[in-house]
Amino acid sequence: MQGRGSAMAGAVKAFEAVLCGVPVLDGCSRLCYTASMDDVLFERMGEAHRAAVMQLFNIYVESGTAAFSDSALPMDAYDRFLEDAKSYPSFVLMDPLSGAAIGFCMLREWLSSPTFRRTACVTYFLAPAYLSRGLGTLCLDLLIREAEGMGICHLIAEVSEENARSLRFHEKHGFRRVALLENIGFKLGREFGIVLMQRDIS
Repeated sequence: MQGRGSAMAGAVKAFEAVLCGVPVLDGCSRLCYTASMDDVLFERMGEAHRAAVMQLFNIYVESGTAAFSDSALPMDAYDRFLEDAKSYPSFVLMDPLSGAAIGFCMLREWLSSPTFRRTACVTYFLAPAYLSRGLGTLCLDLLIREAEGMGICHLIAEVSEENARSLRFHEKHGFRRVALLENIGFKLGREFGIVLMQRDIS
């Protein structure tokens, strides 16, 4: 049976081949590649994903400071996700065996000004059961390729200082800490800071 390390190496290779050879289209078109589990699909975020994405996002809202909202968001909050998806790439990760959404990733604007059009924020959330399987890396690789195609040169990650897993992930993938906004958030009865991390991609 193929070991985990070699399986993930094969996953990355297959993923890169798909990205280089097949454009991602709107509608129901998908990216498919072999990961450490079975095949995983990237679907363009759309109305069909509303309930699954909000349920997943609210897991992180209610369990800590990885998501900044202080209470679970209603279903109509997904309208903002769809609005962002009109201008920036947004994807939902699907497990084809179960048909379940297991994560999502997206770019969004850094600031609402043409001055900052070459900069975007990265966001990704994976279902807890699918963490530590290399999917975050594949999400980031996809977003980088999409960003380069849009002429984006700089990526920003806004990370809770309590989110050690995310801080390690971004540092491992070439992001550097550029600022700490101390104690600007208050949630779950405590203050927390936001670490701004930056990666230049061109």
